[in-house]
Amino acid sequence: MTEILGLERLEEFLFRGRGTPTESAWMFGGEVVAQALMAAGRTVPPDRPVHSVHANFLRPGDPSEPVLYRVEATRDGAGFSTRRSIGLQHGKQIFQLTASFHVPEPGYRHEPAVAPRPGPETLVSSEETLALADAETRKWFDRMHREMPLEVRFATGPGRTATEGGHPPVHRFWFRSAHPLPDDPLLHTCVLAYASDLLLLASALPPHRPTIDDRIMFASLDHTLWLHGPVRADDWLFYDQEGLWAGGGRALCRGAMSDGSGRLVANVAQEGLIRVPEHTPGTSESRRG
Repeated sequence: MTEILGLERLEEFLFRGRGTPTESAWMFGGEVVAQALMAAGRTVPPDRPVHSVHANFLRPGDPSEPVLYRVEATRDGAGFSTRRSIGLQHGKQIFQLTASFHVPEPGYRHEPAVAPRPGPETLVSSEETLALADAETRKWFDRMHREMPLEVRFATGPGRTATEGGHPPVHRFWFRSAHPLPDDPLLHTCVLAYASDLLLLASALPPHRPTIDDRIMFASLDHTLWLHGPVRADDWLFYDQEGLWAGGGRALCRGAMSDGSGRLVANVAQEGLIRVPEHTPGTSESRRG
């Protein structure tokens, strides 16, 4: 994870992120979010942690090529800083992110009670969870584990393993960095941002009998993340995801992250594209009528 987020600083507001080799033709969206946030955060004083991130995916990222991140210092006020981080590949914008940073202040505090959940120590590893899954499902998750430096334990089966329709549109799982991380608050926040894209769009699939099928197209369109306080991403964090709506080839999903004590650390919302083969533009089926 430190390699993925170890950006090279080329100029004061220009950074270069390394690509991560993958079997996919596209970069993982969480990687672009995390790198863009890291670039923005490195231009802000360390006493101003990020509290909100709003991102748009404009073009697919090429995982075999580095990404340049150009940061714009939109505002530096007495308590807030705003940054815009633009990802570029092959001379074109592939991604844009706006992040707001805030000096913590005293004030009111409340949050919802955490829903009942099994502890991570009571759950088997994702490898054991998938041991009885079909070969294509195991292949997909084996690739995820090779390419993403995260440890994951599922409290509910991931949507891609469902074999029948009628399941609720939810995912619930614990995650943490697969390796210990240094004491850098920005790094831990960026790891959380990386993980915030993991399986979120797929939480809209369980009602619709999802199967492993490379012909199904998934693409994040926009992504919003609100951070509620300091976090350690090498400790277990619980991610509660829900697919709120699906229609017109898109889905809207939300998630909430909490730590081992039950403290809410982040909220997430994402709209994405889900195209199935018979409805994909350019196929013979989609041209009928």
